[in-house]
Amino acid sequence: MERSIEILILIARLLTGMAVAGTILACTRRLWWLGELACHFRMQYLWMSTLSTPVFLLMNLVPELSLTIAIGMGNLCLILPLYALRQPKTEYKGARLLFVNLLFSNRAYGRVLRLIKETNPDLIVLQEVNERWVGALRSLSRSYPFHRTILYSGPGGFGIGIWSRLPVHSNELTAFGISKLPSLVIRYEQEGRMITLITTHPLAPTSPRQAWLRDDHLAELTTFIRMQEGPILLIGDLNTTSWSAAFEDLVRMTRLSDSRKGFGVQATWPVAIPWARIPIDHCLVSHELVVKHRRRGPGVGSDHFPILVEVALASNGNIAPASCKKTVQY
Repeated sequence: MERSIEILILIARLLTGMAVAGTILACTRRLWWLGELACHFRMQYLWMSTLSTPVFLLMNLVPELSLTIAIGMGNLCLILPLYALRQPKTEYKGARLLFVNLLFSNRAYGRVLRLIKETNPDLIVLQEVNERWVGALRSLSRSYPFHRTILYSGPGGFGIGIWSRLPVHSNELTAFGISKLPSLVIRYEQEGRMITLITTHPLAPTSPRQAWLRDDHLAELTTFIRMQEGPILLIGDLNTTSWSAAFEDLVRMTRLSDSRKGFGVQATWPVAIPWARIPIDHCLVSHELVVKHRRRGPGVGSDHFPILVEVALASNGNIAPASCKKTVQY
């Protein structure tokens, strides 16, 4: 029995040590690549602290208890706004958006098509699209008059596709930063108003250089968004979380709002390792838009979970009417 208690205390101390080390390292996120990586695991640090607290409390280990409570509360303060802050109400009907990072090696075509049928979204945004996926999703064109896919010939899965049953007035292929990965921008009509939707997929920060390239991508994206007029919706696998410096700068400088606010963390990656999941798939909206609902979808064979978001015009949104350009179809 005494041996078991010693092992339990040792495990609690190890968990607390990892939470403390990660939390302190995350404070250097603007200075160091490893600090940037550490800031993504706020939920994990909170759970480590939560699991350790009762052990220290029962064993009356006051120094360890004080430390684990402090670390837990520090991370909780960063997580709680995603649950506590609610979106404003609106009388407008929302449009349903489905976003999926497909994983280019994934061949579970039926699961994705079944999800689309069950959720019946107005807009579908898919990333890591390749030729096989374009063929598998060909039937969507019957229900979605507008569709455009951009394939990527380089390494990794950076193809992008958008399908819309809402009227699309214009679309353009663009690229942000030195990496020049493809991004799509469409302007679609909702409730008689024009909305700009941007989908982009920066590199994963798996090395100091790739982290720099991702930040460069997001910085140029920020400049592009600041030049746009009217309501804006940004959706995609941004390879960053709500707690990173790059994400904070994007939100602050564009004044976009994280759609997670009021709906929780909804971690999306990696599907196969539940305890390591972090929220890297995002939907951000400008002040003219309201997120009526947001949830994480079921697994579809990818290493990412889908996200489903319902977005409506804000009741007091000062939004210019949609232009009279001819709707484009592909």
